[in-house]
Amino acid sequence: MKRSLLLVPLLLASCGEAERHVTIQQDSAAQAPVRWPALTPTEWSTYSQIIGKAMSEPLAPRDVSALRDLFAEYTRRTGDSVTQQGIDAFLSVMKLNYDYDWALAANLLLAIDTQQPSFSRELRTLRASMARTGITRATKLTADSALIVSAAYGWQPMDEFGVRHRPTTRETVLEGMRQLEIMNANMIKLAEVLASVAGS
Repeated sequence: MKRSLLLVPLLLASCGEAERHVTIQQDSAAQAPVRWPALTPTEWSTYSQIIGKAMSEPLAPRDVSALRDLFAEYTRRTGDSVTQQGIDAFLSVMKLNYDYDWALAANLLLAIDTQQPSFSRELRTLRASMARTGITRATKLTADSALIVSAAYGWQPMDEFGVRHRPTTRETVLEGMRQLEIMNANMIKLAEVLASVAGS
């Protein structure tokens, strides 16, 4: 059985919201949302370990192979399989996340250098898209804006949970941008895995 959008919790996990289920919309907006069957404990363990690694370092060929085996087994076990539309949706959301985070970092650097808050048109547009899609909590977006102000004035930023952190520096922003590039490359690898399973 093929459904139209996302396979298992890849989307939410890659956005920092790891869950065993992901709600997806069928082709008709009038139809009720459906849920993909849960991963087994063994599948979830493998999946979460690899996704955790993907957030901070390049995936090795053995990681990619393990994911391919996991998703192939999942589709065999459940009868659910991903479509090209689902892969395209996954890549679209990943690109939006990447573009937003990159624009946020660029504005943080400018705020630090000029000691003035910076909110470019690109960042404002991407922020509106993030809010509209609902893939990021509104409180997180608000905290991101406050982070830019804090970076400009050298204040200790407060995250969305009310926790204070050390003032943001150029070094931490540049390191974050490096991590973003790694994560983006890994997400492309994940999409390629899904495509290979869908085509098998």
